[in-house]
Amino acid sequence: MKVCKTCDRVYKSEHDFLINTYEWRTHNNKEMWFSCSCGSTLILKAGQFEWFDPYKLLSDRAKTIFNDLALSTHLPRIRTSIERIQNLLEQPDSEAKDIARELKGEPLLAADLLKLANHVRRENSAEINKLEHAIMYVGRRTLRDLVTAAYLKELKFNTHAFTLEMFWQEAFLIGLVSESIVKELSLPLGTDVAYVGGCLSNNGKLVAALCMPEQLDMIYEETIVNQTTWQEAEKRLGAPSHTILGEIAAAFWSLPRFVSETIGHHHDWYSQTDESDWANPGLIDVVILAHQLSHLILDRPHRMENPLFEKACEVFKLSQKDVEAMVKKFAGHRDFANSFV
Repeated sequence: MKVCKTCDRVYKSEHDFLINTYEWRTHNNKEMWFSCSCGSTLILKAGQFEWFDPYKLLSDRAKTIFNDLALSTHLPRIRTSIERIQNLLEQPDSEAKDIARELKGEPLLAADLLKLANHVRRENSAEINKLEHAIMYVGRRTLRDLVTAAYLKELKFNTHAFTLEMFWQEAFLIGLVSESIVKELSLPLGTDVAYVGGCLSNNGKLVAALCMPEQLDMIYEETIVNQTTWQEAEKRLGAPSHTILGEIAAAFWSLPRFVSETIGHHHDWYSQTDESDWANPGLIDVVILAHQLSHLILDRPHRMENPLFEKACEVFKLSQKDVEAMVKKFAGHRDFANSFV
């Protein structure tokens, strides 16, 4: 039996461990770590529950696609050096200098961390040029998620039409716009959470690029030729939804719960919930709006889901004038997103 010391939730059976738990990962091959529904990290000894497999966290429809596409052999796992950094970030007694030492072995990640820290710092503050300072400024929780994003950024696409640069330009732009929406509307949400949640919300397309590249190219070309949305193109071609592929990625790459939610619901949130859930807009609402605004910033209105966009504007009480002002104000994020690619 396991008891969460934060919320007193009791875990007894396999079923208990697989319901509303997130971010399952191994630590030094000796322990299994996971996040309780309250957000606290719990630890199990390796081998204590040999039944655990990320596959068991998937919905039935995701399991079907996982098996049909043989994703167990095609989906890359997080490499050891990245897991080592993540584990250090989880340990309360680890110091910033220890984390910085590990980050130096991942120079691209270190560069992205410094770039992000300087992007979010106050305008009148000194430039951040030390990794230890950047770690403390950005925060461990956010850095852990950025570490995963940086690793995923290194994965190579096997596509021809829909390129790696296209994917990450859009991903970083959605993250930056999500962050800016939170600031602009003074929402009670963490800006770092908004950035990561937006940036990783389309991870299903990343899975498609790795595991079904030819079909992904066809989807992209369908959106261009017939000036249609990505979701409509997937339906026309009988392709699995990128939201389901993203659910699979979230389970196998140990992504945070809030990322899993933005992945799964940035297209269907308003059809799956009722007005009582929209009274206090949350992260999913922010990411939905960010997706649609990003299409405008990238000058591709054909990719917009107008009913979804209109509902998001209603939830945030935005007028057409407000939307135009946001697009103009956030347009500079396009170039900054490109600088990350």
